[in-house]
Amino acid sequence: MKHSAKKIAAVCLAACLLMIATPSAHAEEQAEAAKNWEFNLTPMYIWFVDMSGTMGIKNLVNAPIDVPFSTIFDNLEAILTGHFEAKHKSNWGLILDLSYLDIGSSVPAPQIQKVDFVSVIAEADGFYRFDMGYQAIDIIAGFRYNSLEPKITFTPGQQRKSTENWVDPLVGGRYLRELNDQWTLILRADIGGFNVGSDFVWNVSGLVDYRPWKHVSIIGGYRALDTDYKNSSGTITTYDVRLAGPLLGLNFYW
Repeated sequence: MKHSAKKIAAVCLAACLLMIATPSAHAEEQAEAAKNWEFNLTPMYIWFVDMSGTMGIKNLVNAPIDVPFSTIFDNLEAILTGHFEAKHKSNWGLILDLSYLDIGSSVPAPQIQKVDFVSVIAEADGFYRFDMGYQAIDIIAGFRYNSLEPKITFTPGQQRKSTENWVDPLVGGRYLRELNDQWTLILRADIGGFNVGSDFVWNVSGLVDYRPWKHVSIIGGYRALDTDYKNSSGTITTYDVRLAGPLLGLNFYW
């Protein structure tokens, strides 16, 4: 009887130890898996963008667009931006970017009284990183979604509202160089469209990342995105516009 009681106590003790050890082992597995990934998020960056180019709406002449950031900011009705990246220890990674602008503005341009403009640019890319110590090169491929909802009021009082959506494939590269423990230079260039969506689109940016804290950095620089889109059967027949200007944001790492 005493031996049986000892056996039962031993089994209960082993079960308790197993119950304690299992969550601990699971937590260790989760921690080890987390080490396999690096993430960074810029939840709201400011792109001080100027718009210049030409936009045409079906059955109407092409309208010139030349709107500085000061005008855009004064007439900004809504904005949402964000940038997210994830990189696995295998050097494969993911880039997600979103820019949403809702602008209502009186534009001092010939034949145009007012422009109300909603623009959405969403990007999803994959990349592979060639790591060379203090510098690295990313090979990037992905897609950029564009949505335009302009409403143009012409001086005679005529108004046109339209919506156009398209997706551009893109390929490009990015160069990263650690200048010291806190400063990193980031240069990117990509091209796309290839008559799949736009006729042609190019995008370039030059940024510096200043990281005075372990998990937070300040990122700033300049970006230009030039899109040449034509669709004779669409509501927007021409969108040949360049978005360009300084960029500033906070980056969070984990």
